[in-house]
Amino acid sequence: MVSGVLSTQYTFRILNELRKQLVDRILESLTPALAAELDAAMREAEQRLEEQFQQKLDSAVAEALHAARAEAAKEIADELQEQFSRTLQQTADELKAKFDDEFKTASAAWSAERASLVEERDRLRVLADAQHQMRECKSQPEILNRFLTLAEPFASSAAVYIMKADGLALWKSCGGDAFPNVISQNSAGTLYFKPVAVRQRTVAAVCAAAPYQAEPLDFLAESLERSIETFGLMRLQAAR
Repeated sequence: MVSGVLSTQYTFRILNELRKQLVDRILESLTPALAAELDAAMREAEQRLEEQFQQKLDSAVAEALHAARAEAAKEIADELQEQFSRTLQQTADELKAKFDDEFKTASAAWSAERASLVEERDRLRVLADAQHQMRECKSQPEILNRFLTLAEPFASSAAVYIMKADGLALWKSCGGDAFPNVISQNSAGTLYFKPVAVRQRTVAAVCAAAPYQAEPLDFLAESLERSIETFGLMRLQAAR
């Protein structure tokens, strides 16, 4: 019985040796194929890892470029906004200064125009009322004095001459200029000179020193002429 057990153990030992040898031979025969498979698997895994790494790298680079572009665009936008604000403020300041200058110029021009219009209005009022004022006078000296008063706005100085035996003699003047004691059309020189005639006979004359306004002085002289003639006619009628 013991020998039977030993025989069985021996048989198992032999079988194990045979199986081990068979497995080793199979492994030896499969080793080159397994190595090739392992190499292929490793290369494939390495390629996948490289592709994944490259994808992550490309993604990281793209994100970095996008962030850089966004930052640069923001900086450019901020700079452009600042530049636009400066330009806008500068333009606004220039326009305001130009408007202020133009407003001052326009205001000065309007003030001058208004003063001129007021002066013209006053001149027309004087002229419109001149003849009436002279006709209201009660004597020829009063008429002549009224003429001098009315002539003051239109000349720096004015004078009235009356006819005497030796010619037109100075009767009275107003203003700071000096007038000759005797005057004629030829000796008036640069003075304004206007004879006053009644019924085609010179009875007086008016003069003015420069600067003077000839047109209103002509009107006043004509009003003086008519007033003297009217006054003479009224005295003549009263005497009758």
